[in-house]
Amino acid sequence: MKTFQGPVDLKGSAGTFSARVYVVDGPPDADGDVIARGAIADGHKVRVSLDSHDTLLSDAAAAGAAELRHVVDAVHASGVIDDSARGQMLRAKLLEAGPGQQWSIGFFVLESRSPSAQELGRYPDMKRLIKRWDPVEISPVRLGACGPTCRTLGAKCRGDCGCNGPTAADRAAVDRVLDEAKELVADVHAGRPPGVKEIRGFMLEPHVVQLAEDAAEAAARDLGLAGSIRVRWFDQKSRPRAGGFVTPFSNDTIWVSAQLQGAALRKVVGHEVHHLAQSARGEPLDEFHAGRYGEKLARSDRRFWAVEVGARIYDR
Repeated sequence: MKTFQGPVDLKGSAGTFSARVYVVDGPPDADGDVIARGAIADGHKVRVSLDSHDTLLSDAAAAGAAELRHVVDAVHASGVIDDSARGQMLRAKLLEAGPGQQWSIGFFVLESRSPSAQELGRYPDMKRLIKRWDPVEISPVRLGACGPTCRTLGAKCRGDCGCNGPTAADRAAVDRVLDEAKELVADVHAGRPPGVKEIRGFMLEPHVVQLAEDAAEAAARDLGLAGSIRVRWFDQKSRPRAGGFVTPFSNDTIWVSAQLQGAALRKVVGHEVHHLAQSARGEPLDEFHAGRYGEKLARSDRRFWAVEVGARIYDR
């Protein structure tokens, strides 16, 4: 199947739309793919399906056409909607769903490679880097590999098609997107992962904070890491399946659940400091060996704390 080469022209169209259809240079999509910036040239033309890639999966006619162009860290589609039965259905779909409509892209891979150790350190879920590709089609979908990031940015009718401006539902959807964006910016500025509720150390029992800091210092010395390790705390309800984690934001910070204490706390601290050591060596984050090291730190006896670290002695 060849790339769509027809004109993208407003003449005879039933309307226009714009959409973000994929991000470049990461993070990976749901399939583990990262698309390199410049994998296609600006102005690349694609056809537009009505729903769920129907022009790729059947002989269905296109409902429109679009051009792809790089915009900051993403590629946007600027499209026209055909003045046809399928085009009218696409126009109605986009106007009804508003910014909640997700998009997906159909393509052929021309050149790809496996991720490097450094890339896996940043994106453990990455499976391949696509260096060059040939997108042939874009489609509105219920759930796309890119998630809600790849969505309709704008849609409008051409001429009198019964459009009376945005509805209350449209405005509410836009407000939700703006609120989510504000929260994301606040999280990034604070150096924490999006959506994680941070618990300040002064709100916890002092002996718990000291135990975590001593364990981090012990692990850092044992693993040959220079400098001190900062421990930050999070409410486990905001990330229920995690006892701790590290992020690409910092190479000297670990995040630990504020609900942990005693040996369980030392285990998680050792696990996450081991990840920092792996990252410092340019290695992928290995859960098995990090887990083994965390267990070793949790089993450490009083002499380990008193002699090797000089830390306080706590009742286990």
